[in-house]
Amino acid sequence: MATQFSSLRSQLGMALQQRYRSKRLAFHLYCALANREPLKARQEILLMLARSAERSAATDVIRLLRLNLPLPEEPTCSSSLWRQFLLC
Repeated sequence: MATQFSSLRSQLGMALQQRYRSKRLAFHLYCALANREPLKARQEILLMLARSAERSAATDVIRLLRLNLPLPEEPTCSSSLWRQFLLC
């Protein structure tokens, strides 16, 4: 029973860490798109999406801390394909 709990905890931790990284990448992507968007209305929508992704990432951090699991490193954006695409 203890091993099963440990396995589930480990799976949950990995899922939360992956979700955190995805939300942080989404945050950076929406911010980058907002910075390039000429229309103010679209820019505001992209910034709202960025804030939503940031809040979701913060929720995941809280869950990881409550489970005493390590926080993932901040995703690096400089080498990501989408970042290279946006800078073209």
